[in-house]
Amino acid sequence: MRTDPRPSAAMLRSSPLGRFGSAAEVARMVGFPASEESSVVSGARLAVDGGTTAMPPEALLR
Repeated sequence: MRTDPRPSAAMLRSSPLGRFGSAAEVARMVGFPASEESSVVSGARLAVDGGTTAMPPEALLR
């Protein structure tokens, strides 16, 4: 997806972040539940999607 400009542009338009997340950003979120920083977190769902799931469906059609 990231190498073909057409789907990439459509994905970026529908993302509140407006960019792709880096591998390092995703890795930090994957490691977070196992870290001490998450000691008071229980039953959380962490969406690592740049805010896309927080958008209303009609906003994703632009």
